[in-house]
Order: sequence, then structure tokens, then C-alpha cells
Amino acid sequence: MGSSRLSRRQLMAKGGLSAGFFAAALAAPGPVRSYLLAEAAARQDAPLPVAGAVNVVVWTYRPDIVVDNLKKWAGMNGQPEPRFADIPGVYDYANVIAAKFLGGEKIDLMYCHSDQLNRWYQAGWLRDDIEQIPWVQEMKPKLQPWGIENMSTHDGKMIGLPYWAGTKYLVYNDIHFEQAGITAPPETWEEFEEQCKQLQAAGIQHPYIPYWRKDFWALGWSLFVESYSDGDYIFDDEYNLTVVDGDTPFRAMLERWKRFYDTGIVPPDAFEIGDPTVRFNTGEHSFCMNDDYSHKRNNDPSLSNIAGHVHNFLNPGKTHETTAISPMFVLGKQSNVPAEVQEDLARFYGYSYKDGEYHVALRWVIEEGLGTINMEVMSREDVRAEFAKWRDVEIYDQQLALGKPRNVQKQLWYPEWEFKTLSLVQEFVLGQKDIGTVLKEMKDNLDGAKQLYPTF
Repeated sequence: MGSSRLSRRQLMAKGGLSAGFFAAALAAPGPVRSYLLAEAAARQDAPLPVAGAVNVVVWTYRPDIVVDNLKKWAGMNGQPEPRFADIPGVYDYANVIAAKFLGGEKIDLMYCHSDQLNRWYQAGWLRDDIEQIPWVQEMKPKLQPWGIENMSTHDGKMIGLPYWAGTKYLVYNDIHFEQAGITAPPETWEEFEEQCKQLQAAGIQHPYIPYWRKDFWALGWSLFVESYSDGDYIFDDEYNLTVVDGDTPFRAMLERWKRFYDTGIVPPDAFEIGDPTVRFNTGEHSFCMNDDYSHKRNNDPSLSNIAGHVHNFLNPGKTHETTAISPMFVLGKQSNVPAEVQEDLARFYGYSYKDGEYHVALRWVIEEGLGTINMEVMSREDVRAEFAKWRDVEIYDQQLALGKPRNVQKQLWYPEWEFKTLSLVQEFVLGQKDIGTVLKEMKDNLDGAKQLYPTF
């Protein structure tokens, strides 16, 4: 084998089960490749090296569960208790992560939204070699294609790993339907508006609780959910706006929202509601735009006055399409621990672990109703039975099948354009600007943002 021959000492120096080790194995000549892979297989269950604590940063959502999961992983592997920080506020989270990286902090694992992925990737903060890890290769065919799209950079590298996934969809209160004589949920937005008027006539003051708070995860996603449901994707393949000229579904949506506000179909504080689920659960409203996992809370008797009476249905519209959402976690390029430790934690958190158990994904499913892009998990009988306790899983399946990723979120200019657009939408609905001005400023803001950042 000549110069290709590697000693056992050299093999051990390759870094255990790191991506670099496996990349070397796959690229090596035949005999060396076989030896390297055999070495890897033999060491798969070997104790992890102990070299300090991993550093994990997440946004605030059930930090008690996150901490418990991290402690469980550490206890199973004889690792120091992980360092942990949870950051409240979605915009604050992205800003704090950037500040940490710019300050030289090493973060081993952190949550990430799709519109942050390319920014952090372009800054050089994230590992971009995770597809070389054997368990990632094994996992990838089990993932929803739209989830892989959401977790991939503009140049096609999957660098995210599964946290949760789903979409936003409407739910209705069947008590109010009976009160108003409505026998079936609406199939179009026109029918939705008519049913809201019926409900008002039946004594329901504000039938609809929307997700209009000025945040990307609220009003930002709602813009796309309702637009997609009528077949309007807002941007074309060249990332030009398709909604500024003519009578587009997007324009019709904004005008419909203004009517909802002016006629009281939505409450006067619609733009201030942080979590519409809490208000909907009082029983005062008929429809709610939900994060799909919030449906579990709708039908939880300890949290809802209308438990057992809240149902999902396909979003109204010509196509019923929606945006498919899959927030992820990513691995920092500069790690506090050896690569195999970082990768082992990632496996525990994002896939079935070495013992064959989905420790983290199943816990999120059962306790919080958080779905995942991993079809192996979502097709389990126990998972479907759990979901069936509080929603129609067949309708949910149909809605997910109609989900589309928002590719525009990979553009570096998108967060800035979106933030300005949310203000414009609010100003129009509140009667502070006319529709023509709003659409023109949306385009002007896009042109300005594109001048500051490259368009991929």
C-alpha cells in the first residue's frame, strides 16, 4: 500500500467518530478505507472523552425540559453538566447569539430559525460538514424533503438538525358553530368572512383571533400562510415581488384584514396579542390562527375552557397550501469539546441515540405536541395515537402535505425587508397608509435591501 498505509496510532489520532475521521475513511484507498470504517464501527460505543462542558444556547421554551434532557445525556456519558442559557424574545435571541459569536464565545449547540441560518453560515460560525457524519447520513432519508430544504444553506448544504416542525393552521370552536347554525368549516376566505359575520350576528363579538403581532413568527408567517393558501407565493424564483401590481391574492388578503379590523371581526388589540391561543382558550372567540402544537393546549382541560371543542381544518383558500416550518439546531464551528462529543450530543438531541431511543424528539411530541420532520417518529403508532387525542390527524396530514418552504428566507436581506413590511401592514390595517403606498414601499424597501446584500 506504500505511502497510503496508516498505523493504528495514526488512526486513533483521526479524532474518533468525528466528521473528519469519516471523511478520511470514505476518501481513502480500498484497503485503508475498509480498515478505517472497521475501526470506526468498533469504537462507536466507546466511552466519550471528557474535556470540559458543552455550551448550549436556546430560545426560551420549556427550559426545564431542555435542562433535563442535557443532564440525562451527560449522566449517560459521564460528561460534566452542560453549560446552558435560554434567551427570551425571538429577535433578542438572534441578536444575542450574534453578540456571543462576535465576542469570541464558543457555542456547541444552539437553536436556529431558517432566516438566521444563512447569516450565521456566511459569518463562518457554523459547522458545515455534518452531512459527513454517519448517523446523519442514516437519518437524512427519513426526513421530510421540505424540512431538509429549510435546514439547508443557499448552496445546498444541510447544516441544520431537527428540532420541531409543523405549520400554522386555523382551528374553530364547535360550540360557537352550533350557536350560529354553521355546520362545516369554511373552504374559502370569502366563506370564512361570511361565517364570521354569521357568528357576530349570533352574539360572538370578535370571532377571529389572528396571529398579527409584529414578529416574524407571528405576523410574518401569517402573511405567507394566508397568501400560500390562495396560491400567491409573494416572490418569484428570482426573488422579485409578485404582489405589487394588479389584483393579487396578497392585495386581497390585506384588504380583507382591514375589513376584519374595521368591522370588529378581530379584536381592537389584534396587533398586540403575543399568544392568541391563551385568548382563544377563554371561549370568547370562534376561530384562531394557531401554531399547530398550540392545538394541544386548546384541548387541555387544565388550560382551556373549551377543551374537547376545538378542531383543525384545512386552511381556507383556492389551494389550501401553507408554509412548512422546521426550526432546527445547529453546531458551532468553534467547539468547547472534541468533535465526537459535540456530535454525540447532537445525535442524542436530534435523532435516535446509540441505544435506539428517540429520547428528545419523543418527549417533545408527548409532552408539548411538537412534531418533527423525522417521518420515522411521526409515523409511530404511539405518536399518532397521542396526537389523535387533541386533533384530527388525517386533516393534519393533508395540511402538512400542502406545506411549502419559504426559500426567500435564505436571502441575507430578507429579515430586514420583512421587519419593515410588518410595520407597513400594520399601518395599512390601522388606516394610516393606503394600499398603493404600502405596496410601493414594500418594493422600494426590497430594492434597497438587495443593494446591501448579495442575492443568491
